Amino acid sequence: MKAKYVSLSLALGGLLFAGASFAANKVKQSEKARNPASAVAARVNELLSGSKCFASANQLLSRWQVGADWRVRPGDMDGAKTFAAPTEVIGVWAQVSFYPNETVEAVRLSPDATLRISWQQPGCTPKAETTPREAAAKGSFTDKDLESLLASKRPTLIYVWSPMMPISVMNLGEAEKEAKQMGLDFLPLLDGTAPEGAVKELLKDGKIAKSATRRLASIELVQRDAIIHFPTTLSASRGRLSPIYPGMWEQPAYLEKFLREYL
Repeated sequence: MKAKYVSLSLALGGLLFAGASFAANKVKQSEKARNPASAVAARVNELLSGSKCFASANQLLSRWQVGADWRVRPGDMDGAKTFAAPTEVIGVWAQVSFYPNETVEAVRLSPDATLRISWQQPGCTPKAETTPREAAAKGSFTDKDLESLLASKRPTLIYVWSPMMPISVMNLGEAEKEAKQMGLDFLPLLDGTAPEGAVKELLKDGKIAKSATRRLASIELVQRDAIIHFPTTLSASRGRLSPIYPGMWEQPAYLEKFLREYL
């Protein structure tokens, strides 16, 4: 049975009406995100100030130009509490983890490499490790591309899809159609980890256009949960990103207000 397409105008309405800007770099933040008293930022500050390695960790995060727009990340098997935040540079993010044994780890994610610095007890002895990042596949949508898109200030609908999620494939055409009707450029991005064979099969069957196969390789978008679900939709306009909208759920149609105040 063919899945019913939920109007993208309706889907975007709830997202983008609520969509105050969302970043800490050239992607402008909302006032709430900048507020250091926000619950997550307050928790990070609490954990940092309670750490014996506070001075070293806090100094490093300041040097990395990390703002207050912290968000919670899943912990690991060691019981760490992990948080992430954007820096002043598009595509560069920081993570900080607090372990039960009082170890603190700071991670800098960038298009070139991942830098890990940890401070262990006793004495907060630092340990650093750098892992080069594999180059993005040719033609991928990178953080440089995102920076150019934001600099252009062209209102654009970004649609992230995967060949492994049929609804995200089926809605590609309708998403493009409605984006055009809304006066938005349309940018479909393929899940960067999608199997090449599955993509080729869709192309062979004529279910997708070649223009829809540009792979997502932007750290900024991934860290903003653009691959949390497929499809995931967000918009870029006036140099800022909206929050993500995972799935194609029907929402109240605040589209007119969105177009007037956001675009």
